[in-house]
Amino acid sequence: MRITYKLLFFIWFGLIVFFSVVPNSAGDQSFLAKMSITRSGFFLHVFGYFVLTALAFFAFEKKRSCLYLVGIVLVGVLFEGVQYVMPTRTFNWHDVVANVVGVVSFVFVWAFFLSHRRTPVPSVGATGQAQTRTD
Repeated sequence: MRITYKLLFFIWFGLIVFFSVVPNSAGDQSFLAKMSITRSGFFLHVFGYFVLTALAFFAFEKKRSCLYLVGIVLVGVLFEGVQYVMPTRTFNWHDVVANVVGVVSFVFVWAFFLSHRRTPVPSVGATGQAQTRTD
């Protein structure tokens, strides 16, 4: 199953790379910004980096999670920096913030689900057989 998540991670990462560097032919609006709920594309950035972080979390080792979380944030900043020097793209601090919000949102959602996960606790009932209960 982990190999599937790795494949999906690299496909999603490739899409982010593509849409980060594709020439902007619509004036100040990128192709993805035209498809978003708002004109800035903020929610698309949040969604893109939320999904990228989730795929990375399931694809790679948990003990290195801080390393790839920082890496994903740095990649988001790097892509915006590349857009600064591209003549057909523009740098936008709101996009950098949205990328970070996407990563942090996944961390909070995952922490919420971990804190509310119920683990069965084995106990011995009156019959002497092990039963499971949730506390």
